[in-house]
Amino acid sequence: MITHLERVLAALSRKETDRPPVDLGGLAWSIVDSKPHGYRELCRHLNVDAEPTHRVGSYVVYPVDERILRRFEIDFRHIRISEPKVELPGGAVEDCFGVRWVPTPSESMYYPTDPPLSSVKRIEDIEDYKKWPNAEDPAFTSGKAEEAKALREGMDFAIMADLGVASNFLHRYAQLRGFSQWLLDMRLRPELYEALVSRIFDANTRLAEAFLSPMKGLIDVVCISDDMGSQASPFVSREVYRLRIKPWLKRRIDSIRRMAPGVRILYHTCGSVQQLIPEFIDAGVDILNPIQPLAAGMEPRTLKAKYGKSLCLHGGIDIQRMLPFSKPEEVKEAVKRILGFMGEGGGYIMAPSHQIQGDIPAENVVAMYDAAIR
Repeated sequence: MITHLERVLAALSRKETDRPPVDLGGLAWSIVDSKPHGYRELCRHLNVDAEPTHRVGSYVVYPVDERILRRFEIDFRHIRISEPKVELPGGAVEDCFGVRWVPTPSESMYYPTDPPLSSVKRIEDIEDYKKWPNAEDPAFTSGKAEEAKALREGMDFAIMADLGVASNFLHRYAQLRGFSQWLLDMRLRPELYEALVSRIFDANTRLAEAFLSPMKGLIDVVCISDDMGSQASPFVSREVYRLRIKPWLKRRIDSIRRMAPGVRILYHTCGSVQQLIPEFIDAGVDILNPIQPLAAGMEPRTLKAKYGKSLCLHGGIDIQRMLPFSKPEEVKEAVKRILGFMGEGGGYIMAPSHQIQGDIPAENVVAMYDAAIR
Protein backbone atom coordinates (compact mmCIF):
# COMPACT_ATOMS: atom_id res chain seq x y z
CA MET A 1 0.00 0.00 0.00
CA ILE A 2 1.30 3.45 -0.89
CA THR A 3 2.19 5.74 2.01
CA HIS A 4 1.15 9.37 2.38
CA LEU A 5 4.71 10.53 1.73
CA GLU A 6 5.07 8.35 -1.36
CA ARG A 7 1.78 9.72 -2.71
CA VAL A 8 2.97 13.31 -2.26
CA LEU A 9 6.41 12.68 -3.76
CA ALA A 10 4.80 10.98 -6.76
CA ALA A 11 2.50 13.96 -7.33
CA LEU A 12 5.46 16.34 -7.13
CA SER A 13 7.24 14.20 -9.74
CA ARG A 14 4.17 14.35 -12.06
CA LYS A 15 3.22 10.72 -11.51
CA GLU A 16 -0.28 9.40 -10.93
CA THR A 17 -1.03 7.17 -7.95
CA ASP A 18 -4.23 5.82 -6.37
CA ARG A 19 -5.49 9.40 -5.85
CA PRO A 20 -4.13 12.96 -5.69
CA PRO A 21 -2.77 13.97 -2.27
CA VAL A 22 -5.02 16.09 -0.03
CA ASP A 23 -4.06 18.81 2.42
CA LEU A 24 -5.55 20.71 5.36
CA GLY A 25 -4.07 22.76 8.19
CA GLY A 26 -1.41 24.73 6.36
CA LEU A 27 -0.48 28.38 6.26
CA ALA A 28 -3.50 29.46 4.21
CA TRP A 29 -5.63 26.32 3.88
CA SER A 30 -6.74 25.51 7.39
CA ILE A 31 -10.14 26.34 8.95
CA VAL A 32 -11.17 29.33 11.03
CA ASP A 33 -12.82 29.36 14.43
CA SER A 34 -15.71 31.65 13.53
CA LYS A 35 -19.49 31.62 13.22
CA PRO A 36 -21.87 30.40 12.01
CA HIS A 37 -20.05 27.14 11.20
CA GLY A 38 -16.26 26.98 11.35
CA TYR A 39 -14.08 24.57 13.27
CA ARG A 40 -16.40 24.02 16.21
CA GLU A 41 -19.24 22.84 14.00
CA LEU A 42 -16.89 20.56 12.07
CA CYS A 43 -15.78 18.98 15.35
CA ARG A 44 -19.40 18.45 16.42
CA HIS A 45 -20.32 17.01 13.03
CA LEU A 46 -17.46 14.50 13.21
CA ASN A 47 -18.05 13.72 16.92
CA VAL A 48 -14.58 15.00 17.78
CA ASP A 49 -14.37 16.43 21.27
CA ALA A 50 -11.80 19.18 20.70
CA GLU A 51 -11.42 22.86 21.46
CA PRO A 52 -9.95 25.07 18.72
CA THR A 53 -6.31 26.03 19.17
CA HIS A 54 -5.07 29.15 17.46
CA ARG A 55 -2.41 31.74 18.04
CA VAL A 56 -2.76 35.14 19.58
CA GLY A 57 -3.98 37.51 16.86
CA SER A 58 -5.51 34.82 14.64
CA TYR A 59 -8.76 32.91 14.27
CA VAL A 60 -7.13 30.28 12.06
CA VAL A 61 -6.98 26.89 13.75
CA TYR A 62 -3.48 25.49 14.15
CA PRO A 63 -2.92 22.68 14.62
CA VAL A 64 -6.05 20.92 13.36
CA ASP A 65 -6.93 18.01 15.63
CA GLU A 66 -5.15 14.82 14.56
CA ARG A 67 -8.43 12.88 14.54
CA ILE A 68 -9.82 15.20 11.87
CA LEU A 69 -6.65 14.94 9.79
CA ARG A 70 -6.86 11.16 9.91
CA ARG A 71 -10.59 11.12 9.13
CA PHE A 72 -9.86 13.08 5.93
CA GLU A 73 -6.69 11.03 5.19
CA ILE A 74 -4.61 14.21 4.98
CA ASP A 75 -1.24 13.45 3.40
CA PHE A 76 0.69 16.29 5.06
CA ARG A 77 1.60 17.39 8.55
CA HIS A 78 2.60 20.99 9.18
CA ILE A 79 5.20 22.55 11.44
CA ARG A 80 4.98 26.32 11.75
CA ILE A 81 7.46 28.74 13.19
CA SER A 82 6.16 30.30 16.39
CA GLU A 83 5.80 34.03 16.90
CA PRO A 84 5.77 36.10 20.07
CA LYS A 85 3.05 38.77 20.05
CA VAL A 86 2.02 41.42 22.54
CA GLU A 87 -1.66 41.69 23.42
CA LEU A 88 -2.95 45.25 23.48
CA PRO A 89 -6.15 46.83 24.84
CA GLY A 90 -9.29 46.38 22.75
CA GLY A 91 -8.30 43.01 21.33
CA ALA A 92 -5.45 44.32 19.18
CA VAL A 93 -2.01 42.68 19.06
CA GLU A 94 1.47 43.82 18.08
CA ASP A 95 3.67 41.39 16.17
CA CYS A 96 7.44 40.95 16.26
CA PHE A 97 7.97 43.60 13.55
CA GLY A 98 6.05 46.21 15.56
CA VAL A 99 2.94 45.99 13.34
CA ARG A 100 -0.41 46.30 15.08
CA TRP A 101 -3.32 44.04 14.10
CA VAL A 102 -7.02 44.45 14.90
CA PRO A 103 -9.84 41.90 14.62
CA THR A 104 -12.55 42.35 12.01
CA PRO A 105 -16.15 42.77 13.23
CA SER A 106 -16.93 39.29 11.89
CA GLU A 107 -14.23 37.83 14.15
CA SER A 108 -12.80 35.80 11.30
CA MET A 109 -9.42 37.48 10.76
CA TYR A 110 -7.08 40.27 11.87
CA TYR A 111 -5.93 43.17 9.72
CA PRO A 112 -2.83 45.39 10.08
CA THR A 113 -3.40 48.99 11.02
CA ASP A 114 -1.34 52.19 11.47
CA PRO A 115 1.82 51.18 9.52
CA PRO A 116 4.74 52.17 11.76
CA LEU A 117 6.99 53.27 8.87
CA SER A 118 4.34 55.11 6.85
CA SER A 119 6.02 58.49 7.27
CA VAL A 120 9.57 57.36 6.51
CA LYS A 121 11.33 59.55 3.94
CA ARG A 122 14.99 58.52 4.22
CA ILE A 123 16.95 55.28 4.28
CA GLU A 124 18.39 56.45 7.61
CA ASP A 125 14.87 56.32 9.09
CA ILE A 126 14.68 52.61 8.22
CA GLU A 127 18.04 52.02 9.85
CA ASP A 128 16.83 53.80 12.99
CA TYR A 129 13.73 51.60 13.35
CA LYS A 130 14.11 49.36 16.41
CA LYS A 131 11.32 46.77 16.23
CA TRP A 132 12.95 43.97 14.30
CA PRO A 133 12.59 40.33 15.41
CA ASN A 134 15.44 38.69 17.27
CA ALA A 135 16.03 35.33 15.60
CA GLU A 136 17.91 34.14 18.69
CA ASP A 137 14.74 34.35 20.76
CA PRO A 138 13.80 30.71 21.51
CA ALA A 139 10.12 31.69 21.37
CA PHE A 140 10.33 31.33 17.57
CA THR A 141 11.81 27.84 17.36
CA SER A 142 11.67 26.04 20.70
CA GLY A 143 10.69 22.39 20.24
CA LYS A 144 10.26 22.58 16.47
CA ALA A 145 13.16 20.29 15.52
CA GLU A 146 11.94 17.71 18.02
CA GLU A 147 8.44 17.98 16.55
CA ALA A 148 9.78 17.37 13.05
CA LYS A 149 11.86 14.40 14.20
CA ALA A 150 8.86 12.81 15.92
CA LEU A 151 6.76 13.19 12.77
CA ARG A 152 9.49 11.77 10.54
CA GLU A 153 10.21 8.79 12.75
CA GLY A 154 6.70 7.93 13.85
CA MET A 155 4.52 8.61 10.82
CA ASP A 156 4.55 8.36 7.03
CA PHE A 157 3.32 11.84 6.11
CA ALA A 158 4.93 14.54 4.00
CA ILE A 159 6.14 17.28 6.33
CA MET A 160 5.70 20.92 5.37
CA ALA A 161 7.53 23.67 7.23
CA ASP A 162 5.50 26.88 7.30
CA LEU A 163 7.68 29.96 7.72
CA GLY A 164 4.73 31.98 9.03
CA VAL A 165 5.96 35.38 10.22
CA ALA A 166 9.09 34.92 8.08
CA SER A 167 7.25 33.71 4.98
CA ASN A 168 6.86 36.99 3.09
CA PHE A 169 8.69 40.22 2.40
CA LEU A 170 6.24 42.24 0.26
CA HIS A 171 3.29 41.75 2.58
CA ARG A 172 5.60 42.75 5.40
CA TYR A 173 6.63 45.84 3.45
CA ALA A 174 2.97 46.80 3.00
CA GLN A 175 2.31 46.20 6.70
CA LEU A 176 5.20 48.44 7.68
CA ARG A 177 4.65 51.19 5.10
CA GLY A 178 1.05 50.77 3.90
CA PHE A 179 -0.20 48.96 0.79
CA SER A 180 -0.46 52.01 -1.46
CA GLN A 181 2.94 53.25 -0.27
CA TRP A 182 4.50 49.91 -1.24
CA LEU A 183 3.31 50.35 -4.82
CA LEU A 184 4.35 54.01 -4.90
CA ASP A 185 7.80 53.29 -3.47
CA MET A 186 8.58 50.77 -6.21
CA ARG A 187 7.89 53.45 -8.81
CA LEU A 188 8.89 56.72 -7.16
CA ARG A 189 11.40 55.80 -4.43
CA PRO A 190 13.22 52.70 -5.70
CA GLU A 191 16.25 53.28 -3.44
CA LEU A 192 14.04 53.45 -0.35
CA TYR A 193 12.10 50.42 -1.57
CA GLU A 194 15.24 48.35 -2.04
CA ALA A 195 16.60 49.40 1.36
CA LEU A 196 13.47 48.35 3.25
CA VAL A 197 13.04 45.12 1.30
CA SER A 198 16.67 44.31 2.06
CA ARG A 199 16.13 44.90 5.78
CA ILE A 200 13.03 42.71 5.83
CA PHE A 201 14.79 40.05 3.78
CA ASP A 202 17.69 39.92 6.22
CA ALA A 203 15.37 39.63 9.23
CA ASN A 204 13.38 36.85 7.57
CA THR A 205 16.53 35.01 6.51
CA ARG A 206 17.80 34.91 10.09
CA LEU A 207 14.43 33.61 11.31
CA ALA A 208 14.29 31.01 8.54
CA GLU A 209 17.83 29.86 9.31
CA ALA A 210 17.03 29.43 13.00
CA PHE A 211 13.86 27.49 12.14
CA LEU A 212 14.93 25.35 9.18
CA SER A 213 18.56 24.44 9.81
CA PRO A 214 17.86 22.18 12.83
CA MET A 215 15.25 20.34 10.70
CA LYS A 216 17.61 19.60 7.81
CA GLY A 217 16.73 16.21 6.31
CA LEU A 218 13.43 16.03 8.20
CA ILE A 219 11.13 18.15 6.02
CA ASP A 220 9.86 17.78 2.47
CA VAL A 221 8.29 21.15 1.60
CA VAL A 222 8.85 24.74 2.76
CA CYS A 223 5.98 27.21 2.45
CA ILE A 224 6.56 30.88 1.66
CA SER A 225 3.99 33.51 0.70
CA ASP A 226 3.28 36.93 -0.79
CA ASP A 227 -0.07 37.78 -2.34
CA MET A 228 0.54 39.21 -5.79
CA GLY A 229 -2.97 39.72 -7.15
CA SER A 230 -6.48 41.01 -6.61
CA GLN A 231 -9.57 39.20 -7.86
CA ALA A 232 -9.18 40.95 -11.22
CA SER A 233 -5.44 41.27 -11.96
CA PRO A 234 -1.90 41.20 -10.60
CA PHE A 235 -0.91 44.12 -8.38
CA VAL A 236 1.94 45.01 -10.73
CA SER A 237 2.81 44.44 -14.36
CA ARG A 238 5.01 41.56 -15.37
CA GLU A 239 7.78 44.04 -16.21
CA VAL A 240 7.71 45.63 -12.75
CA TYR A 241 7.51 42.20 -11.15
CA ARG A 242 10.56 41.05 -13.09
CA LEU A 243 12.52 44.17 -12.14
CA ARG A 244 11.53 44.81 -8.51
CA ILE A 245 10.18 41.58 -7.02
CA LYS A 246 11.40 38.46 -8.80
CA PRO A 247 15.10 38.94 -7.90
CA TRP A 248 14.17 38.95 -4.21
CA LEU A 249 11.95 35.88 -4.58
CA LYS A 250 14.74 33.99 -6.32
CA ARG A 251 17.22 34.98 -3.60
CA ARG A 252 14.72 33.78 -1.01
CA ILE A 253 14.23 30.41 -2.64
CA ASP A 254 17.97 29.94 -3.18
CA SER A 255 18.66 30.72 0.48
CA ILE A 256 16.02 28.23 1.67
CA ARG A 257 17.50 25.51 -0.51
CA ARG A 258 20.89 26.14 1.09
CA MET A 259 19.35 25.87 4.56
CA ALA A 260 17.29 22.77 3.77
CA PRO A 261 18.73 20.92 0.76
CA GLY A 262 16.27 18.83 -1.23
CA VAL A 263 13.07 20.55 -0.13
CA ARG A 264 10.36 21.65 -2.54
CA ILE A 265 9.14 25.25 -2.38
CA LEU A 266 5.43 26.02 -2.08
CA TYR A 267 4.54 29.60 -2.93
CA HIS A 268 1.22 30.93 -1.61
CA THR A 269 0.06 33.90 -3.64
CA CYS A 270 -3.61 34.86 -3.78
CA GLY A 271 -5.62 36.36 -6.60
CA SER A 272 -5.27 36.70 -10.35
CA VAL A 273 -1.59 35.91 -10.96
CA GLN A 274 -1.66 33.88 -14.17
CA GLN A 275 0.45 36.47 -15.99
CA LEU A 276 3.20 36.10 -13.39
CA ILE A 277 3.35 32.31 -13.20
CA PRO A 278 6.23 31.97 -15.71
CA GLU A 279 8.26 34.28 -13.47
CA PHE A 280 7.42 32.17 -10.39
CA ILE A 281 8.61 29.05 -12.19
CA ASP A 282 11.83 30.72 -13.33
CA ALA A 283 12.51 31.89 -9.77
CA GLY A 284 12.35 28.30 -8.52
CA VAL A 285 8.79 27.76 -7.27
CA ASP A 286 7.81 24.07 -7.28
CA ILE A 287 4.23 24.24 -5.94
CA LEU A 288 1.73 27.07 -6.48
CA ASN A 289 -1.09 27.73 -4.01
CA PRO A 290 -4.01 28.55 -3.69
CA ILE A 291 -5.39 28.53 -7.29
CA GLN A 292 -8.49 30.65 -6.62
CA PRO A 293 -10.80 29.56 -9.46
CA LEU A 294 -13.01 32.66 -9.47
CA ALA A 295 -10.10 35.07 -9.86
CA ALA A 296 -9.52 36.28 -13.41
CA GLY A 297 -7.46 33.84 -15.47
CA MET A 298 -7.15 31.27 -12.67
CA GLU A 299 -9.48 28.55 -13.99
CA PRO A 300 -7.81 25.32 -12.82
CA ARG A 301 -8.21 23.40 -16.08
CA THR A 302 -6.46 26.18 -18.02
CA LEU A 303 -3.59 26.41 -15.53
CA LYS A 304 -3.15 22.64 -15.55
CA ALA A 305 -2.92 22.56 -19.33
CA LYS A 306 -0.56 25.52 -19.53
CA TYR A 307 1.75 24.96 -16.56
CA GLY A 308 1.13 21.41 -15.34
CA LYS A 309 4.40 20.08 -16.73
CA SER A 310 6.45 22.71 -14.90
CA LEU A 311 4.53 23.29 -11.68
CA CYS A 312 2.58 21.32 -9.11
CA LEU A 313 -0.77 23.00 -8.37
CA HIS A 314 -2.13 23.06 -4.81
CA GLY A 315 -5.66 24.15 -3.85
CA GLY A 316 -8.29 24.98 -6.45
CA ILE A 317 -11.47 24.08 -4.53
CA ASP A 318 -13.54 27.26 -4.48
CA ILE A 319 -14.33 28.71 -1.03
CA GLN A 320 -16.02 31.83 -2.37
CA ARG A 321 -19.10 30.37 -4.00
CA MET A 322 -19.13 26.60 -4.36
CA LEU A 323 -18.34 25.46 -0.81
CA PRO A 324 -20.51 28.02 1.04
CA PHE A 325 -23.62 27.78 -1.14
CA SER A 326 -23.79 24.27 -2.60
CA LYS A 327 -25.39 21.13 -1.25
CA PRO A 328 -23.07 18.29 -0.19
CA GLU A 329 -23.85 16.20 -3.27
CA GLU A 330 -23.12 19.19 -5.48
CA VAL A 331 -19.79 19.65 -3.69
CA LYS A 332 -18.88 16.02 -4.29
CA GLU A 333 -19.73 16.25 -7.97
CA ALA A 334 -17.72 19.46 -8.40
CA VAL A 335 -14.67 18.10 -6.57
CA LYS A 336 -14.69 14.82 -8.49
CA ARG A 337 -14.90 16.76 -11.76
CA ILE A 338 -11.89 18.88 -10.75
CA LEU A 339 -9.92 15.87 -9.61
CA GLY A 340 -10.61 14.21 -12.95
CA PHE A 341 -8.60 16.70 -14.97
CA MET A 342 -6.30 18.15 -12.30
CA GLY A 343 -5.06 14.76 -11.11
CA GLU A 344 -4.27 13.48 -14.59
CA GLY A 345 -0.55 12.85 -14.86
CA GLY A 346 0.09 13.86 -11.25
CA GLY A 347 1.14 17.36 -10.29
CA TYR A 348 -1.91 18.26 -8.20
CA ILE A 349 -2.61 18.45 -4.45
CA MET A 350 -6.24 18.98 -3.48
CA ALA A 351 -7.02 21.64 -0.89
CA PRO A 352 -9.46 24.53 -0.40
CA SER A 353 -8.57 27.71 -2.26
CA HIS A 354 -7.95 29.49 1.06
CA GLN A 355 -8.95 29.15 4.72
CA ILE A 356 -12.25 27.33 5.25
CA GLN A 357 -14.35 30.24 6.48
CA GLY A 358 -17.20 30.29 8.95
CA ASP A 359 -19.83 30.45 6.19
CA ILE A 360 -18.97 26.95 4.91
CA PRO A 361 -21.16 24.19 6.44
CA ALA A 362 -19.41 21.24 8.01
CA GLU A 363 -21.29 18.87 5.68
CA ASN A 364 -19.63 20.53 2.71
CA VAL A 365 -16.17 20.26 4.23
CA VAL A 366 -16.74 16.54 4.72
CA ALA A 367 -18.13 16.21 1.19
CA MET A 368 -15.03 17.91 -0.27
CA TYR A 369 -12.61 15.49 1.33
CA ASP A 370 -14.78 12.41 0.92
CA ALA A 371 -14.96 13.09 -2.80
CA ALA A 372 -11.17 12.90 -2.91
CA ILE A 373 -10.51 9.89 -0.71
CA ARG A 374 -13.49 7.57 -1.12
